[in-house]
Amino acid sequence: MAVNAERFMEGVSEFHQGFWSSTWTLTKRQMILMKRDPACLQGRAMLVIVVGLLFAILFYQFGLDDTQMTMGVIYASVLSQGLGEVAWIVTFYDARVVFYKQRAANFFRTSSYVVATMLVQLPLAVMETLVFGSLIYWLGGFVYELGAFLMLELLLLLILLVFLSLVFFLAAASPNLSIAEPVAMVCVLFYVLFAGFIVSKNQIPDWLVWLYWLDPVAWTVRSVVVSQYRHPELDVCVYGAFDYCAMYSQTMGEFSLGLFDVPSAKSWVRYGIIFLVLVFLGFTLLTYFVLEYYRFDRPENVALSVDPKARKAKANDPKDDAFSLVASPCASDVDILGIDARTETVLRIDRIDRKKKVEPVTVAFKDLWYTVQHPAAPVNQPRHSIS
Repeated sequence: MAVNAERFMEGVSEFHQGFWSSTWTLTKRQMILMKRDPACLQGRAMLVIVVGLLFAILFYQFGLDDTQMTMGVIYASVLSQGLGEVAWIVTFYDARVVFYKQRAANFFRTSSYVVATMLVQLPLAVMETLVFGSLIYWLGGFVYELGAFLMLELLLLLILLVFLSLVFFLAAASPNLSIAEPVAMVCVLFYVLFAGFIVSKNQIPDWLVWLYWLDPVAWTVRSVVVSQYRHPELDVCVYGAFDYCAMYSQTMGEFSLGLFDVPSAKSWVRYGIIFLVLVFLGFTLLTYFVLEYYRFDRPENVALSVDPKARKAKANDPKDDAFSLVASPCASDVDILGIDARTETVLRIDRIDRKKKVEPVTVAFKDLWYTVQHPAAPVNQPRHSIS
């Protein structure tokens, strides 16, 4: 049988489809599943529109010369985009159970599933970024230039994808939601604290500054701020009838960036994009490895076979007192004190037939009567002598 199985199954592929065909099939399936949940899509759309309008109304045409206000708007916008994606952790976790069953049956590759899941989220992420970013940028009063606007949209899209890949990884690597959701909140907490706005870089202790450089929110805020303040419209000596070069020997943009210890080189915009792409790919690869090699579909209670020799050696071990025979005070006549608790004991329990205490009784009724409601008769018609 083994020889025949090896001969006939050697040329059979493990999966029915290739990688790209399987990925495309999974992408179409994920799109269908997403369309079947219109409440989720409508909720996401309403959330993005409402939050975007609130931000646009609260920060309508703020002045770019107020660096703290500008940093606050950018920081809040970036963070709100990321926090909105944490809710997907429940969806990813529920889909994991189905993935385990289908992957065990070789329906598709794990890599195809991960890529398809991220591809399906991409159109929705682009729409959210366009709506939210447009409301914030044009109503907020940022630099009125298309290139700067597209740069903001790109950075918002990347941070959104980073948060998506993070929650996807946590949903795959956590045994249950009771662990995944708190861990996600802890990650968000670190992103908030070390983003460079609440606590600037020069105020972070040296032994914690590495968290600042690993924070994707900090990289996004830094890239957006540099792209705005190093724009030719703001990178000038005189702005708002104030000469920054004469007073601080810096342009208005360089001086504003220095208030929050943000590097002023334009290359930091490119570095931020590269870092966010690497973080997104890193979390996606980690998700693949976890789903492929570290799963939680095994039963919690596993019975392991024990070698008889090992069992005998364990029984003779004086330290093995994990189990002991306990007698019931009323129903057992076994001498517990005379039995070694470390040996096997078989108790024979005889079945005791109990006799019935109650004799069967026959019950009869005589002269019963009841009434019947007839539709044509106004008075109920009694029925007598029923036995």
